[in-house]
Amino acid sequence: MPATNQMFKKLRQQIYLIFSILLSSCVLISCEGNSNGKNVHSEIIDNELDTISLPSIEILRFDQAFDSLTSANALEKHRHWKAVYGNFYVDFLERILKIGAVDEDERVARVLGEIADSPDFRALSDSVSTVFTDANFEVLKSEMLEAFKRIRFHFPEAPIPDRIVTFFSGFALQLPVGEGYYGLGLDMFLGARSSYYPALVDQYPLYISQRFTPNHILPTLFSAYIETELLSADLGRGTLLDQMIAEGKRLVLLDAFLPSVADSLKIGYTEKQLAWARHFEEELWKWFVDEELLFEFDRSLMQKYFGEAPFTLGMGEGRESAPRLGMFVGWQIVKSYMRLHPETSLGALLEMKDAQEILQKSKYTGR
Repeated sequence: MPATNQMFKKLRQQIYLIFSILLSSCVLISCEGNSNGKNVHSEIIDNELDTISLPSIEILRFDQAFDSLTSANALEKHRHWKAVYGNFYVDFLERILKIGAVDEDERVARVLGEIADSPDFRALSDSVSTVFTDANFEVLKSEMLEAFKRIRFHFPEAPIPDRIVTFFSGFALQLPVGEGYYGLGLDMFLGARSSYYPALVDQYPLYISQRFTPNHILPTLFSAYIETELLSADLGRGTLLDQMIAEGKRLVLLDAFLPSVADSLKIGYTEKQLAWARHFEEELWKWFVDEELLFEFDRSLMQKYFGEAPFTLGMGEGRESAPRLGMFVGWQIVKSYMRLHPETSLGALLEMKDAQEILQKSKYTGR
């Protein structure tokens, strides 16, 4: 096997930092509406977005720059990219591709040249360019900036990344986060029907790769932002109820930041799964209460109700149930709380650390 093919095979097995690979369906920006309507906060600022200023955010198409790579210009390109892309390029070479230290110019250029000569590289580059044209990427860029304006409105002191950098790396990862930047691995958003993903089923089962669509970029990016900048202390701790409320907060923040994105995309369901969860919502809540699960710390239960899976074992007939049901129910609880307490800002919501208080004041009954 050629060295470059071995390299791409290894890349498929690398995980640098992949946040939950959320969500599903349509074209570049969701063509579905939010069937629950806008978050109570989103209407407040719809007419104010143009007045909200952001720090300078560079959205850089490194995937297009990388497409210009050849074995003849590899050293020149490497030195240029090192100067232009900063921390991202260091991480791209050293932690994503793992081809050498950024200052090992000759060695890095040699390996980059080998990659450039690979038919696999050219084919993947062509696929990325076909899906992410300049025109549709401009739409995506506009949606990103609007979401950051909404973040700035609700959280004036929250950090905004200096850069968002798009790239492709042989299916190594979706969304790396480094010093001053968020990366978007566009080869992990080529569409559920991409011919690449069936060959990667051992790393990415079909129930996950069905979410590798351009529609999922916004909710994946902003879920990562929320988890990194706003909610890191709340996720992955405490009882089942604590985790429900933490995930519910994350999804309510997505409602506010991405009010036009479909609910199915935010939570990572197919439309059938979302319909199933909504149909059985009251029964689901009764199950959690009657089985006295809310105050459990059991890791296996956490995995069952929050972990990646094609369906929830023991729920529904066959394999039709939705996965991550704790996340879905937590979302409904927090939405119910916010409907009853519209005076509560999103910042104040995050300051509420008592999950039982939120549950009690939400008056949630499963519907």
